[in-house]
Amino acid sequence: MAKQKAEQQKKKGKGKGFLLYFLLPVVLAAALVVAILEFSGVSVTKAAAGIPVIGDLVSEETATPATSSADVDKLKEQLEEKQATIDMMKETEDAKNTEIDDLNQQILKLKNQINGAESASNTTAQTTDSNSEAAEGKETSPYKEAATSFNKMEDSKAAEIISKLDSEKALGVLQQLSGKKRGTILAAMDPEAAASYTSAMVEEAEKEGQAVE
Repeated sequence: MAKQKAEQQKKKGKGKGFLLYFLLPVVLAAALVVAILEFSGVSVTKAAAGIPVIGDLVSEETATPATSSADVDKLKEQLEEKQATIDMMKETEDAKNTEIDDLNQQILKLKNQINGAESASNTTAQTTDSNSEAAEGKETSPYKEAATSFNKMEDSKAAEIISKLDSEKALGVLQQLSGKKRGTILAAMDPEAAASYTSAMVEEAEKEGQAVE
């Protein structure tokens, strides 16, 4: 029994010695060779792909980039969606700018009409004091012309344009509108502005009533 144990211990010692003195240097040398080859630009992965068993392991590792490629495609799709959203926002902004420009042109046109008619009315009033009724008729004519334009307009646009006129001209236009149209335009305005115009029209109506009495 003692001899058998001694022989077994000798075999174990030889096995350990084999691992230490043979396998370990081989592993270290292989690692060193791989490092040198990789540093030199040689693809060890491609070379190992042709070796059985090891090639399967390498192919499994190289299969993972397919997932990253799919992720890249998804990112590209997201990028295209974001770009499309930006383009749509730009188109909407351009449309709004065009609408604002159109409103400004309408405001300028109406102001010119009112100013021209007022100047003509003032000239007529200065030259013909005897015909006051005709002068009053001409004084209201520019507002009637403007009111005709506003009657054909959407309430929101009309409210926006009238709000940008000075108070006197805005009141002149509102007074020439029908009661229904005037009400819908005032409803589309800012509440404070609508209240101010309404109050001014009521005061003017009261003054006219007192003058008649």
